[in-house]
Amino acid sequence: MLPPGNSPASQMALWPDASFDGNRTRNFRRSPQQQRADYYAVYLNSQQWRCRRAEVIERAKFVCARCGKERRLQVHHSSYVHLGDEYPADLQALCVSCHEIVTEQERDRRGC
Repeated sequence: MLPPGNSPASQMALWPDASFDGNRTRNFRRSPQQQRADYYAVYLNSQQWRCRRAEVIERAKFVCARCGKERRLQVHHSSYVHLGDEYPADLQALCVSCHEIVTEQERDRRGC
């Protein structure tokens, strides 16, 4: 039996931003890539990311940086080195189709 205050429910309260599938956290032998993916998923659902995303889109004047059209915008990370504390130059507002193109070009350059 767990001591008072150490129930699984009270421990979950320590992770208010954890929105990824809880079953994935039960495997403690996760690779570094899987751990980064989990962190990224949590970060993208945080208030900090929502504010940063809004700033990037506002800085771009609500248009895609690649094609210049006003569409549904996403924020592209050109580098993940500073994830969680990105430099403004690391982020760019792109429409969905341009984001897919840029991401594919970067994967081709890296050989992934």
